[in-house]
Amino acid sequence: MTETTRRTQEDRRATTRARVLDAAVACLLENGYAGFSIGEVQKRADMARGTLLHHFPAKADLVSAAVGHLVTQRVAQAQQAAAGDAAERLDAFVDAVWADLSSPTFHALLELWGAARTDASLREALAREQPHLLGSIQSGLEAVLATDGDDDPRVPLLVAFTVQLLTGLSITAVLGARDAELQRTLLAWKRALRVLLGDLAPDDLATPSRKASA
Repeated sequence: MTETTRRTQEDRRATTRARVLDAAVACLLENGYAGFSIGEVQKRADMARGTLLHHFPAKADLVSAAVGHLVTQRVAQAQQAAAGDAAERLDAFVDAVWADLSSPTFHALLELWGAARTDASLREALAREQPHLLGSIQSGLEAVLATDGDDDPRVPLLVAFTVQLLTGLSITAVLGARDAELQRTLLAWKRALRVLLGDLAPDDLATPSRKASA
């Protein structure tokens, strides 16, 4: 087999896999895990069932791969959303993470994690995927928050804190938290990040400066 033939086969395989995963993500977002099925994904992908099962023999494996595919897309979107000077990038970073964690996409993932509690095959598949997912999220968001060429040791921890805080905030929102309360928390965390990164004085955390509220 020539190198060109091998690359062509790999390209075809990657294209088919992406087509399946796009269909699986669409099915998951529209129907939830309860309405997710191999047959529905096959229909959306418009391919033979045998072809689909060749790539993903089990439903749980397809779901976990779809989650990874979705996370990769969302992290890329967050990276594109955060631009501008340091202050603008910091605000855009928080806004991008919040937009993702308060979206229907995140709520669909919450449903999956809830289903995994009693579905052993799904739990095992997600557990295998989780280290890769968490690593992709962490490294992708670190690239957004870090200054170009700067290896700031504070950034990894602040990224982790941001994701954890806003994940909890999103769950609170599901239970009916008012938007005004959510926005106050987001603004306070933006100021806190600036204080922790040394852009603002500690006093500005309690009393926002014009720079912090800009």
